[in-house]
Amino acid sequence: MQRIRKGLFSNGKLPGVLALYLVMGITLFTGCENPIAQSDLPGVVGNLNSIGPQLIIPITTVADLIAVNNDLSGDYRLDADLTVGSSATWIPIGTSADPFTGSFDGNGHTIAVDSFDTTGDRVGIFAQTSNAVLHDLTITGVTASIGTSSAQYVGILAGYAQNTVFQNITVNNTLDVSYSSGAADNFYVGGVAGYAADSTFDSISTDGSIVAAAEMPYDYEVVNDFSVGSVVGRADGGAITSARSNTAITARGTQIASFAGGIVGRGASRLTIKSGIGTGSVTSNGGYSATSAGGIAGYVTETTIKGSHTTAGNITATAPTGTGPYDFYQAYAGGLVGYSGNSSEIGLSSSTGQTVTANNAAYPYAGGLIAYNYGFNNFVDPPGNGSKVIESYSTNMVYATATDGGLPYAGGLAGYSSVIGSIIQNSYATGDVSAETEGEYSWAGGLIGSNAQNSVVSKCYATGNVTVIAGTLPLPYTPQPGAQPGAAGGGIAGTNYFTNTTLAGETLIEYCAALNSLIQGKSATGTYLLHRVTGDLGITDSTYNAIPGSLDTNVANTNMNIDPPITIVSGLNTVDGLGVYSPPPDETLYITILGWNFNTVWVMNGTTYPTLQRNP
Repeated sequence: MQRIRKGLFSNGKLPGVLALYLVMGITLFTGCENPIAQSDLPGVVGNLNSIGPQLIIPITTVADLIAVNNDLSGDYRLDADLTVGSSATWIPIGTSADPFTGSFDGNGHTIAVDSFDTTGDRVGIFAQTSNAVLHDLTITGVTASIGTSSAQYVGILAGYAQNTVFQNITVNNTLDVSYSSGAADNFYVGGVAGYAADSTFDSISTDGSIVAAAEMPYDYEVVNDFSVGSVVGRADGGAITSARSNTAITARGTQIASFAGGIVGRGASRLTIKSGIGTGSVTSNGGYSATSAGGIAGYVTETTIKGSHTTAGNITATAPTGTGPYDFYQAYAGGLVGYSGNSSEIGLSSSTGQTVTANNAAYPYAGGLIAYNYGFNNFVDPPGNGSKVIESYSTNMVYATATDGGLPYAGGLAGYSSVIGSIIQNSYATGDVSAETEGEYSWAGGLIGSNAQNSVVSKCYATGNVTVIAGTLPLPYTPQPGAQPGAAGGGIAGTNYFTNTTLAGETLIEYCAALNSLIQGKSATGTYLLHRVTGDLGITDSTYNAIPGSLDTNVANTNMNIDPPITIVSGLNTVDGLGVYSPPPDETLYITILGWNFNTVWVMNGTTYPTLQRNP
């Protein structure tokens, strides 16, 4: 390959500079009596007074691309469209012991991949990258079927990425990955990278489909991780900015949980996602607890998601039936995020035009924006204790269906929010909500299925119809503490329970507006907990000493149809809130009675209901 001398690359990397000086016989010292000027080096571009020149290596053939293995710290530029893996399977560049550490400028060109070599544990155009930069590249034509028990890290561009920058990357692929029984414990599949640590993804676009299946059994000691995403399977730390996914994601974990996300399957360790857009469908069929699906992310902890939006693609999470404790069989489906925990935050985000479904599980959680909002009490570092949803909304249709007498949670915005410090604030939902089971427990709310254990819902509203259906079967698993049997449905929440007196604060729903037209229930046992604001306000038990609270700071639609009908006490009421004359209320109600901020947060804009000023 011909080497072209060029000035310092924009990432500030200096591969090849020292080699250049040695070849030219030049020694540079700041104390030289006769320092060499840049003009004394004809043909060398760069400012030697700052850092020095750099060699750019052009790639015009597949042989050139293979030769990158000869200098993994070099700086390369693609000067032609290439097809690899057509005559022989593509062997990834670099290894885990010797990763690619240079820069790769796609220069607007395309690499088409026909097939990958899957004998190693890292599969992609690059096996592993570290402190590298890859940019301005399109990858297309990938129709790879990978049946393997060894390739733990599968990414179209990089199997494993450490401290790597990916910028202006477009991927259009059909990827089918299948892991056999007896394979490794953890697997990560992504459209750009399989696994990424402290890496940056900026201006990424993906299309096509990814289907990944894993048959390995769940390991109690390891706690398996099977994560699939259109940009990255799992991301620990780093940032994903301006990523757009139209990729259809399907993850199937026969015996373990699967985490599937439109952009990232699983995120952790202070990951940041900003301005993400998801339009593809996401399906997660797991064989164990915590099976998750989300339009942006399947399962996140210590992650911040801001200014992101999903639409069009439906979201489905399915977990198995079986015997055992309730938390062994959970499924999380959210328009934006499936599970959000350990001090995560979602803000200025929305999900629209989707159908969100969690089913075939003992405890399915479905939310128009997020299925499960949960934090740990002892987590004190930023972004703070608990997990949060701030200034966000959903218009999605939401369904949670349980089998074997399980308990479904369904909410127009969130399926469930729990633990002190967890907050849902200045948000709204307009989609219809349904929870159904053959068991005697069923919870659904226009905004949230269940608000629990010192979590707070504040300054929110919901307008969607709520349907909650309960049967006669007893819970086949150990019930969650505080679970009340019956069909519980409300304009804001199905249940609001679990005030833990050993912790500061209460489980609160405050300054919210239940503007729904219909709350309807069907209960084979005849037990109904249907009210305008919250279906059920909790119980008292020996462990948590739950204290029924008051909803007197909330308002509700006086004309709301509750079926079967109940007696609503006019004025202030612990379960039905303060009635409003008729929807839609004007701005005065929100400002005067509820204290909402119409200076910087909310706006009417001549619409029927308030919208957010910083509309995602």
